Amino acid sequence: MTLGVNQKRVQRLMRLMGVEAVGPKGRTMRRVADHEVYPHLLQNLVVELVDQVWSTDITYIPLRCGISHLVTIMD
Repeated sequence: MTLGVNQKRVQRLMRLMGVEAVGPKGRTMRRVADHEVYPHLLQNLVVELVDQVWSTDITYIPLRCGISHLVTIMD
């Protein structure tokens, strides 16, 4: 037997009980006041050749047994 429960009710009850979902919060991209802001170095560059511009990113993925690293490289 399943009961239909509204999402707002679940959120309210979780807030009253002090229970939070496990996961990243929405504060991952906040700017730090004293952090230096660097200019976008490619804004006036016209990309015409292969291998002229590369981009990379590293993401950490949490797992039960630790973390995994995902590295992407784009040409």
